[in-house]
Amino acid sequence: MVLVSDHPALGGEAVEVVAPHPSCGQRSDARLGQLIIDHARHRSETAGQHRLPGGAGSVLVTPLPLDGQPRGFVAALVAEGVDVDGTDLAILGTVTNQLAGAMESRRRLAESELLRQAATSALDAVAAQAAALERRNAMLKQTRHELVAARERQVLAEERQRIARDLHDSVAQHVLSMGMQVEWCRTTSTEPEVVAQLTEVKGLARTTVGRIRQAIFELGGSDELGPGLVMALRRMAQQHRVHGLHTAVRVVGDQQRLPVSTERALFMAAKEALFNTVIHAEATRASVHLSFVPGSVRLLVTDNGLGRAAHLRDCLEQARLGCTSGYHRGLGNMNERIRLVGGRMTITDAPRCGVRVEAVVPTTPNLPTTAEAST
Repeated sequence: MVLVSDHPALGGEAVEVVAPHPSCGQRSDARLGQLIIDHARHRSETAGQHRLPGGAGSVLVTPLPLDGQPRGFVAALVAEGVDVDGTDLAILGTVTNQLAGAMESRRRLAESELLRQAATSALDAVAAQAAALERRNAMLKQTRHELVAARERQVLAEERQRIARDLHDSVAQHVLSMGMQVEWCRTTSTEPEVVAQLTEVKGLARTTVGRIRQAIFELGGSDELGPGLVMALRRMAQQHRVHGLHTAVRVVGDQQRLPVSTERALFMAAKEALFNTVIHAEATRASVHLSFVPGSVRLLVTDNGLGRAAHLRDCLEQARLGCTSGYHRGLGNMNERIRLVGGRMTITDAPRCGVRVEAVVPTTPNLPTTAEAST
């Protein structure tokens, strides 16, 4: 038997398979196969039996269909003198149809595999693009968040600077003028009662000017955070060297940007602590430690000055109760800022001499808690 086809399942090339009928004995050489092919090729469009020349027997031929069109044939050699009938031709037709079906199934399976591979590649490409887009979106969101935060800091700094200028150029100047007028009246009056009243007014004016200057001092630091809390603290430490206070800054843990309100509260607390150290403690050295731990950040300002924690805690308590003339009002401001960002401030004595001011604040926004200075 011979199969000849250029079916797509066979790669588009003609394939020849020779399998002689048992009646032909061992006659399976290439010349016999070629004889069958040459004789059957011109008779392959219809099924039938055709005699070979030279008494070589006959050939049964059936066409190999594909979508109703012949794409080859199957031929079977029948020995000379062997009778065949319609049954033999029907069996050969059945075998041919089965071969055609198998070849077509193989072709469709190969096409399905190619389509599956193409679909898989397309899905992989889409997944890669989706992942890339997700990364880009995350980067855009982060950039947008940073831009918004930077804009907020800029607007806040500009507004604080405007308020500080207004306080300095108008309110403070007016209060100073009032004080000068009161002083003139006090020095020219001869009534003891009036002099006493004017003296009290003068003291109130002086206290008011002190509070205004403190507010200006605090507002003026609004743009000092710049690129972040750590850089701002180091820059501030360098500035205090000019005043003879050697300040070391140490940062521990994985640094991270904190909410603007948290960074400002910590910065102003450190600034106020070092300011008090320069003005009141007669210290020569100070240290600022900033520790980042999971969930919170810890600020520790230590000096080697003459201050005592118990005295500062008393001043802080008076500031809380409003029983202060302005002296050490900055302690109350420090404590209030830390409290408003959900933190806690403590004041203790340093191991050898001086004072330790510690503030612990959560790294995520939190509701304010009651913060008390403790030993």
